[in-house]
Amino acid sequence: MNLEVGCYIIKPRSGRASNKFHYLRVFIENKNKYVQIDDSIPKEANEDMQILLKSYKLVKRTVYHNSMEKSLEKRLKKACKQKFGVSFKEIEACSAHNKDYLLMKRNDEVFLFIEFNSYFDIVKASIVKGMDGQIKIPWNVLVKSEISCWQEKPQFRSVLWQSLDADEREFYRSTIPPNEVMKKADYWETLYSNPEVYQKGLKALYNTLPNPDKLVTEIIKIGSNENFNELLIDCKKIDEIKMFLESKNQSTIKIADQVAEMKEYYVDIYRTTGSGYPHFYDHLMEVKSK
Repeated sequence: MNLEVGCYIIKPRSGRASNKFHYLRVFIENKNKYVQIDDSIPKEANEDMQILLKSYKLVKRTVYHNSMEKSLEKRLKKACKQKFGVSFKEIEACSAHNKDYLLMKRNDEVFLFIEFNSYFDIVKASIVKGMDGQIKIPWNVLVKSEISCWQEKPQFRSVLWQSLDADEREFYRSTIPPNEVMKKADYWETLYSNPEVYQKGLKALYNTLPNPDKLVTEIIKIGSNENFNELLIDCKKIDEIKMFLESKNQSTIKIADQVAEMKEYYVDIYRTTGSGYPHFYDHLMEVKSK
């Protein structure tokens, strides 16, 4: 496995545990290269570690874009200041961000600040580009969506079938006969038991819908009602801050089919509980310090 500096999503090669994903972080400290899996103690990237990593296969290297619109960065840092009562100088020292949200470390905990508009880009990227380690759209979200009936359409099944490799086709053939009409919940739950097929199912659904962005909007609507706990993996929403736009020229924040009141926007705040976000935070801080 490639041990370039960065963050990765990996999973065991053993079929019995193949559905369990892990986070791999490779970093350099004091000119030595270290490897960390999930929350384990970092170990030097020596030959023994190479042997251990042979028992895993790479799912995806997580590439993060550390660019954020300055106006959005300012608003999220303003929300940090309002939530924790700290100065902008303190926030700058313990926060990092990608283009969608800001992570702040406080008392050894990592908190996530995100504006409502960012959910659309995150969900769309998760569907189109595949798993990125931070986003997971559970099958029951699709069952709740009115769009789930589209899985019975020949267009969807044809596009999905063409995207599968030989092993995935065997899974699909043995569990979901192409001509069988299944209950929506049974269909998506069965697809979800194979993460690769499920991810390709999401993309096939997006690519065959007459209005693909409607799928994203439906998922966001459901996520809004459930505080996005399922869309932002290993997060628990702890607060929502309503703030006022400082410029009349700024656009209002659209919430699904509704529009926020003039001159207002909302920032959601999450307490992160999984290993992925601390790894992400450390990675961004390393990039930030260069």
